[in-house]
Amino acid sequence: MKGLFKFLKWFTIIVVLLLLSLLITGNTHLIKGVSLTYLRGKTGPTIDDYTHFKNNPVQASATPQLWPVASTYNKTPLKAEDEAYHQQLQSVAYLVIKDGSIDTKAIGMDIAIVHLPTRFRLQKV
Repeated sequence: MKGLFKFLKWFTIIVVLLLLSLLITGNTHLIKGVSLTYLRGKTGPTIDDYTHFKNNPVQASATPQLWPVASTYNKTPLKAEDEAYHQQLQSVAYLVIKDGSIDTKAIGMDIAIVHLPTRFRLQKV
């Protein structure tokens, strides 16, 4: 029984020190992230988690710079394994940039256009 109390004492001390170090270093978002995922039974973040965090609007530039579009734009289909990967993650959109140009773009048809967190997974090809 003494061993259990000793373990619980040291475990509590370590957890408190870890939480204090996160607070002191300004990394409270990690605490919030863990509490919104793992402590609610999820295995990772979801696309709707943005509602739990501070959001800052991005102002449109007065002089926007458009991305160049590749000559092969949307002509090269994703590999079957990449498509399966997006199905597994339930991706709603992706953007492939190859050699500095937009090569492939896809937005899922099952999402509303007004859905705020339009995020793309960028991967160097």
